[in-house]
Amino acid sequence: MIDNYSLIDPLLTFENPDTFYFCQIIRRRKDNNDLKYDNRLIKSYYLCNCDSLSSNWEEMKEIANLFQARVMININHRSLKKTALYTMEIISSQLSCDNYHGVRSAYNSACGRPSGDDKSWIIDIDSRDYNVVKGVIDIVNEIRRDPKGIIKVIPSKSGYHVLTLPFNMKIFSHITDNKFDVHKNNPTNLYIP
Repeated sequence: MIDNYSLIDPLLTFENPDTFYFCQIIRRRKDNNDLKYDNRLIKSYYLCNCDSLSSNWEEMKEIANLFQARVMININHRSLKKTALYTMEIISSQLSCDNYHGVRSAYNSACGRPSGDDKSWIIDIDSRDYNVVKGVIDIVNEIRRDPKGIIKVIPSKSGYHVLTLPFNMKIFSHITDNKFDVHKNNPTNLYIP
């Protein structure tokens, strides 16, 4: 079991009333061989204030345990206004294509689009060797010339997610020989049963 609540909760800031964080409980084929698809959404949460995560935390864990699913959160905040506008854009596009079934998932689709000014990336390290993590951190700090570029190291099922501010991908890929995936708009693990 991986429980990253204490690592992630302090990262969530709600200084602007337009801010929210998008959190989902997702079953993955990687964890459930019986799934027909790679992922299946169980439930979404829209965390709009500093109590949202703590007040839903026990429910999230119970659902994740029940479905052998992961609680995932994107630590790049979303804008309520921009997400609403993206939703309207998605719905109008689906209606113009006679895709009436797709309308019901429009808001979640809009939540998947970045809308805030903050940008953090995830470097996915599939190794439990913390020396590998330290090496990646050193590379990012050298590229950024800023030791504050690393936000947090989050445990994952097969290694770690290094949350970082943006850096020069070309230099990073060259130095690391493309050994690590860098995700610019992906969630990280909040809880894995």
